[in-house]
Amino acid sequence: IVIVLAHSPKGSNAPVGQTAYTGDSVSFTCKYPQADQNSIRLFCRRDGNFSCTNRISAQLSNYTKLATSSLSDDKQNELYKVTIPMVTHQDSGKYWCALKR
Repeated sequence: IVIVLAHSPKGSNAPVGQTAYTGDSVSFTCKYPQADQNSIRLFCRRDGNFSCTNRISAQLSNYTKLATSSLSDDKQNELYKVTIPMVTHQDSGKYWCALKR
């Protein structure tokens, strides 16, 4: 069992947690305010108390794909979706949806 939690930017309506099993696909939807449409969207893994390592990010692109995850941005609905297509034990941990201005 791998547990993956996502915390959203302050004031968003994104889900707070998800549980996934090894081999599953898991997706997180992260909402952002209209004022942040041009901000960099981040999905990062918590390293310590207040630090995290970026897993995937995008700013101008509507879709970014890496070997282990993808990020699609829906500017019209002010949300982005991060998908981990095949969860592994290394994915276990706490994650954040974040924005960088």
